[in-house]
Amino acid sequence: MPTTSPAVGQVVTCCRVPDHASEAEMARWRAEAASRGVAVTWCVASADLEQWASATGNARELAVRVGEAAREGSVERSEIREAVRQRVVSAAVVEGDRPLDHRRLLVEGGIEVVATERLHAVDRQTRRPAPHGWDCRCVLWGLWETGYTAPRRRMFGLLEDTRPRAGGLTVVATGCRPGDRAEVGLARLRLTLSQLKPGLRSQTTTECLLADLPARLQGGHTSEDRGSILAAA
Repeated sequence: MPTTSPAVGQVVTCCRVPDHASEAEMARWRAEAASRGVAVTWCVASADLEQWASATGNARELAVRVGEAAREGSVERSEIREAVRQRVVSAAVVEGDRPLDHRRLLVEGGIEVVATERLHAVDRQTRRPAPHGWDCRCVLWGLWETGYTAPRRRMFGLLEDTRPRAGGLTVVATGCRPGDRAEVGLARLRLTLSQLKPGLRSQTTTECLLADLPARLQGGHTSEDRGSILAAA
C-alpha cells in the first residue's frame, strides 16, 4: 500500500545535453544550472559518460540515456547493455513513449532508478510502497521507476507543467530534444530553471538528483541533505 503523502514535495530536473560536447560546452551547461542554484541531472549518451563524469567530478549528477530508436527486443537489449556496461552511473532516462522492458539488465548494470516518459501498466505490483500521489514504483527489487514531464512551450514563452506539485513528485525533462541545436537546448534549460526556481524557494518543496531519488523514497539521506544547493542560493 502507498505511504501517506509527504508534506514536502520533491523536484528532479533532468537535462538532455548535446552529444560529443567539448569541455567548454560542458562548462557552459553546468554554469547555467549553477547560476540558478538548481540541482540538475545531466542526461548523457553512453559514449559521453566518461567525459561528463570527469567534467562534473560527481557521477551522481549523470544519467545515461537509453534512446527510442531501438524497438525490437534483441536490439533494445544490446542498447541497454551498451548504455550500462561502464557502470559509471546509477540512473537512466528512457527516451520515447514505450514500455520499460529488460529491467533486470538495468539492475545488473548498476542502475537503481529510471525515468520514462510515462509509467505503462504492468501485471506486477510494486515491491516497495511509494508516497501517496507520487508517480513512481518498484516492480523489481533494486530498481525504482518514475515518469517525467517534458514541458511544451506555450504563448509568451511560458512552459507548461513546470510548477512543483505540493507534497508530490515532479520530474521535469528539459534541454536538447533529438535534432535540436545546442543553443536551442540551452535556452530551454534556462527557461525551465527560471520557472522552477520560485517554487523551490518554498519550504514545502525540495530537490534532488535523479540518482538520489531512491534514497529519498526509502527515507535515507543524500549529500544534498547535508549541503543543499538551495541552502546556499
